Amino acid sequence: MEYLISRGITDNSIFADFQIGYSNGTLLNTIPDEGDILDSLKEIGILNDKGNEMFYGCAVFPVFDENKDCVGLYGRKIEQSALSF
Repeated sequence: MEYLISRGITDNSIFADFQIGYSNGTLLNTIPDEGDILDSLKEIGILNDKGNEMFYGCAVFPVFDENKDCVGLYGRKIEQSALSF
């Protein structure tokens, strides 16, 4: 939150409207250990080949097309400790 506020993102409705999130490394706790979901997340780049979160320690901003479909993600590293993940 400190990073986002420092960048002028202070209105709570912006978080919801633009679906801004944060990757804290707990995604693997919410998905099956194997199978289609895990494979799909690796295929689209959410998880690396070792199964670690690519956006760990990042504020994550989805990129939408004109149809409001998510076509990409931008992650901004905001934690020093996450740099060595």
